[in-house]
Amino acid sequence: MLQLHDLVSAQNTATEVLAKYPETEAVFKKFKMRVSCYDCPIQFAARKSDIQLDGLLVEVNETIYRNRGITN
Repeated sequence: MLQLHDLVSAQNTATEVLAKYPETEAVFKKFKMRVSCYDCPIQFAARKSDIQLDGLLVEVNETIYRNRGITN
């Protein structure tokens, strides 16, 4: 089960997130994050791609929780 400390944060890269949670690919595509930014921390990639960071992180984490569940 997923634990609360497994949250995806702004310091993670999209590459790290996709390797661990491939189901998040649709979220990164929906937000139109530049593939060339996947190796940068999400906070920098969001800024470069003109993406609202909080919205992206919420949707990424919700997708993971929906697919894998979460425990405290």
